[in-house]
Amino acid sequence: QTSRVKIKIGANEYLVDIKKIPYFESFVRFQRCSSQSTTSLPVHSDIPFFDIINHGVQEGYRHFFRRLRGVARDAAFRLLYLFVLGEFESDVRDSSMAYNAVLFIVSHRGIFKHRTRKMVREAFEERFELSEKQRKGLDKWPINETQEEGWQEDDVTTEEEIPDFDSDWSM
Repeated sequence: QTSRVKIKIGANEYLVDIKKIPYFESFVRFQRCSSQSTTSLPVHSDIPFFDIINHGVQEGYRHFFRRLRGVARDAAFRLLYLFVLGEFESDVRDSSMAYNAVLFIVSHRGIFKHRTRKMVREAFEERFELSEKQRKGLDKWPINETQEEGWQEDDVTTEEEIPDFDSDWSM
C-alpha cells in the first residue's frame, strides 16, 4: 500500500505522504470511516503555505528556505548575529552545525546576495577555528562580486515595497 494519498486542501489538490505527516493519516482514516463513499477525495480546509510545507516534507527541509527567500535572508542575519554576539555550549559540535549553515548560505547565490554571503562567512571564520576540510568546502564557493550576479548596495532581507504611483508624491 502506498503512503501517498491525494487530498484536496483548500482549493488545491496535493499528493501527501501520510507516513511523513501523521496528522493526515488520521484525517484520511477518519474521512474513510465516516464517509459512505470510499472513492471520494478527502477534503480539508485551507492550510496557509501548505504547498511549501508539502514540498519541504517530500524533498527535504532545506527546500523551505529555497521557496521562502525572505525568511532565509532573515535567518542568515540571525545566524550572523549569533556568530558575533552568541555564546555556544560546545565549540566543536556547534562549529559543525554552524559550518553546515554557512555552507548553505555561501553556496546559494540565488537566495543570498554577495554582501550577506561575505559577512556570514567572515563572521564564521572569526568565531570558529576552521579545519582544512571545512576551508576547502567553503572555498568551492567564492564570494567574488560579479556583474552577472547583479549585486547592489541595497542587499536587504525584506521584499521591496512598490511605490504608490497614485499619490501626489510620485511626481
